[in-house]
Amino acid sequence: MIKKVAIFGQIYSANAEKEITILLKALEKHNVVVFFEKNFYDILKQHNHLSKKFATFTSFNDLNNSFDVFFSIGGDGTILRAITYIRDLNIPILGINTGRLGFLANIQKDSIEKSIDLLIAKKYKKPKTRGDKNYNKRNKNRR
Repeated sequence: MIKKVAIFGQIYSANAEKEITILLKALEKHNVVVFFEKNFYDILKQHNHLSKKFATFTSFNDLNNSFDVFFSIGGDGTILRAITYIRDLNIPILGINTGRLGFLANIQKDSIEKSIDLLIAKKYKKPKTRGDKNYNKRNKNRR
C-alpha cells in the first residue's frame, strides 16, 4: 500500500499545472500523504497551482525509507536530478513526462490517474536490479 510520497520538479515543470492537479487528486483519492521538494513547492504556491499546504523536504537528509515512491515531474533531466535526493534510500522513482519525449519517465501525461490506481492496487512489475537477491544468478550469462 502506498502511504507516503515525495514530489519533485524543476522550475519549468511549474507549467505542468494540469498534470500536477491530476496527480494530487489521484493521490488524495487514496489518502496518500504528499511531500513536495521545497523549491518546487514555493514556485507552485507562487503561481497559485496548489489549493492547500503540503509538507516539504529540501535535501537527502529530509527523506528516509518511510517514503514509498518519489515522483519526478518533468523530463529525463529531472529524473536524473531526483536521484541526488534519494541516493541509497531504495525509494523507487516514477517519472511523469511533461515534455514531448522521455526515455526515462515511465508515466505519460494522459495516463497519470490510471497509473496511480494501478500502483495503489499493486498491479505493476518491478524491474530487476543489481540489488535484487537473485539478479546475478539470472544474469550471469548476459555479461
